[in-house]
Amino acid sequence: MKKAFQYAFIYLLAYSLLFIGGYTWIAPKQTVSLNEKRKLATFPHWSWSNLWKGKFTDSLALYFAEHFIFRAKLIPFAIQTQNLKGLQIEKVKIYPNDNLLDGNITLSEGLLQEDTVPTTDSSKVSEVRSSNNQVYLNNEYFITKKTYLDSLQGNGMGRTSNNVFICNGKAFQFFGGNHQSARAFASVVDRYAEQNPDVKVYAAVVPSNAEFYLPQKYQKMKRSECANIEATYQALVKGIGVDICKEIYAHLDEYLYFNTDHHWTGLGAYYGYVAWCKAAGLEPIPIHKLKRKVIKNYYGTLYHLTQDPELAKNIDSVEYFKSDVKTKTLYWFENQMNKAYSGTYLVEFAGSATAYGVFLGADYPLMHISTELQTNRNCLIIKNSYGNPFTTYLVNHFDNIYAIDYRYFHQSLNQFIKEKKITDIIFLMGVFSTNTPQHVRKVDLLLRKETK
Repeated sequence: MKKAFQYAFIYLLAYSLLFIGGYTWIAPKQTVSLNEKRKLATFPHWSWSNLWKGKFTDSLALYFAEHFIFRAKLIPFAIQTQNLKGLQIEKVKIYPNDNLLDGNITLSEGLLQEDTVPTTDSSKVSEVRSSNNQVYLNNEYFITKKTYLDSLQGNGMGRTSNNVFICNGKAFQFFGGNHQSARAFASVVDRYAEQNPDVKVYAAVVPSNAEFYLPQKYQKMKRSECANIEATYQALVKGIGVDICKEIYAHLDEYLYFNTDHHWTGLGAYYGYVAWCKAAGLEPIPIHKLKRKVIKNYYGTLYHLTQDPELAKNIDSVEYFKSDVKTKTLYWFENQMNKAYSGTYLVEFAGSATAYGVFLGADYPLMHISTELQTNRNCLIIKNSYGNPFTTYLVNHFDNIYAIDYRYFHQSLNQFIKEKKITDIIFLMGVFSTNTPQHVRKVDLLLRKETK
């Protein structure tokens, strides 16, 4: 009986491994992991040389590991199992993170297309209005769970991850910039103002959620972002600083930053827009006059980076606000700047996996949004992905908005400013980017670049 059981176990194990291996081999393969927001390994190229050097077998092992059936579901389980090891007095974890500090997360065209099929599912996109047209929050939305100050600034347990810190189901990054970097960015902004004396030039630097929501006992692990931003503005001679910190401070009990993503929300960007209006002497459009919509079940960049189970429990939603202003939108790809594509600045069919893509669709090198307002004002916004939701509010004030992502635009901006009759330039970047020399240099080079 014992021997029969042993044989049965061996056969069961052998057939299970054969089935899993065979199914992994023949099953359809994904090219992109939506959970990790990266490309998966492709089947290795065969050659005797690669086999002899061991490259083929190593690549083959990686290929099977990345296309193993049920892999996406097993990753969070494996991480959660890893977290149970050892005695945890205070939950502190470190995840590798290099790109996010520089603001290099982009939404690729291919990734956006993976999950942006038009839908009529009313459960995915919702809007709520009261009888007097005031927007209010509904409990069916996930957007305000565990984001209030009493929970975030209490005695929560924290887990940190190289540059990603998890506390109370919310992800943070630690800022390490200095005032010298702040002044370097200010000098670039001033150079734009000096070379375009008839144009108003604004610096709108966005703090991260850690500046406001990181529990006090962990604040010593980072430098003050708002102090750094203030140093930027104090160094400006001709540029105009936009006090986003002050506006954010006035609304801390609202849903201004994601739990699982490094960006601010559509509402956070709205208050950034309000701060810009105050600096520009304009009246911001009241938020209740905009149509509010929500895409639910969004897991952001910091969750995809860490696959952290606590973040998985604190799912986000992406809310956006539509204006009644009629617009036309054109956009260009980095390697096809001679060809314009027609689109919309709000991509409303963005699915939950790529919901942040509702704002402009992606980080295009250039997007042109035209309106019928007849204000005789044209705006150039120089941004990275932090500026995408902010840009959507500018349609209420300009005839033309030109949104340029400085990481992918390679033409002369001086010539562009003159040709497009730009009246306002807005630099909209996160504080991590304004303190990263590579990013500041890219912005500077666009002004120095000569027209071919």
